[in-house]
Amino acid sequence: MYTQRHIPLSMPAERLDAYLENGWYRMGQMIFTCQFLNVNATYYSTIWLRLNLLEHQYSKSQRKLMRRNAKHFNVVIQKASLTKEKESLFQKYKADFDGYLAPTLLHSMQDNSDRNIYNTYEVAIYEGDQLVAFSFFDLGKTSLSSIKGVYDPDYYKFSLGYYTMLLEMQYGLENGFSWYYPGYVVPDYPKFDYKTRIGAVDYLDYVSKKWLPFDTFTEADIPMRILHQQLYQMSEQFKAFGISYIQIVYPLFESNIMGYWEDDFFEHPISLICFPEKDQYFFNIVTFDLEKRVFQLYECLQSNEIYLNYKNEQLRPYQERGIHVMLELLIKREKVIESRDSQAIIQALLPRKAQLYSS
Repeated sequence: MYTQRHIPLSMPAERLDAYLENGWYRMGQMIFTCQFLNVNATYYSTIWLRLNLLEHQYSKSQRKLMRRNAKHFNVVIQKASLTKEKESLFQKYKADFDGYLAPTLLHSMQDNSDRNIYNTYEVAIYEGDQLVAFSFFDLGKTSLSSIKGVYDPDYYKFSLGYYTMLLEMQYGLENGFSWYYPGYVVPDYPKFDYKTRIGAVDYLDYVSKKWLPFDTFTEADIPMRILHQQLYQMSEQFKAFGISYIQIVYPLFESNIMGYWEDDFFEHPISLICFPEKDQYFFNIVTFDLEKRVFQLYECLQSNEIYLNYKNEQLRPYQERGIHVMLELLIKREKVIESRDSQAIIQALLPRKAQLYSS
């Protein structure tokens, strides 16, 4: 699955290290991994990062920022706590934030629960007695994971969100940690690019499962671009063989993580539905598996037992761009074939075409 989540009852330090090394990240008390991000009906790839603290050298600009801010602010690094002071600053930050944030800090960090299964520390930055920024980070045995940074928008010029990350890294270096995990970046969506500024980061290659230098990452490595290219090449084959199709976007591709009964839901965000003009009970859907690097032909059916209500504002971005969107939950009835050879998929579809048009 491209998206997975676990809801652990505890999180020993060694287990957190293992999760982080495999491209997982915590949200609230759950821990998850994902390969795609949907922003306004556009699907992007998530590229997980980490920094080798033992090899890190602070840049000249980083040292300058740290010296300047150290003269202006007081810094406290300690075991994390959720206080009214931090909640007040979080609400001010949230009001200025371009995007979604949880209703409260307690929701964000602990799913509105009193229990925290992670070993969480904080960086708190004060101007005099006034809290102007803070961040939370989790400790494993050899790893640190940066979770959340919050700052007063009035202090934007001090780059306090970036500054707290540098201080987290410094804490890791001074306390014998090897790895710093800032989360993911999203190619073609620059909102997260600041994470690549912390140093010579590595990225987790989705196919090899190896961490590679991020400066070797190219546009040809972006999974979403690979997916679009492969489906385009398959659609050209469809045209040559007279196989009708539409490309669909499937916002419900993460349904398997929601725990709906025991059904095996379709889990690909972009696919090709074949013979869309025919009134079918079963859908013939072709997709490309990014991990296996194979085309797959599935026979799927709609779930009539689960109804998810998409609001008009959620549909509008798709409608405005003329995107075919599938909003019915799809259950995988059968994997008909998977192959690296597009011709094998074609040969499996042709008798299905003949059957549909003869009935």
